[in-house]
Amino acid sequence: MHSGDLTSEQLDALQARIKPMAHYLAELQDRMESVDFSRADHLYWEAVNARYAVQLLADHLHRLRCGPSYPGGNKS
Repeated sequence: MHSGDLTSEQLDALQARIKPMAHYLAELQDRMESVDFSRADHLYWEAVNARYAVQLLADHLHRLRCGPSYPGGNKS
């Protein structure tokens, strides 16, 4: 099985679970920056990396959901 085998319902379910995580991690990074959390701290960069990893996943799910007609979308 690969991502192209996922049904619309499965993609919707994944998106519904991922979206709140993406929002939470964006808010976490914003809060850390608003209190001048040290950029030298590993926790800061782990939060930033987690945010971008979840956003990449959310973007990929979106492209899969939109299908080949999406500009730059999955053609396979």
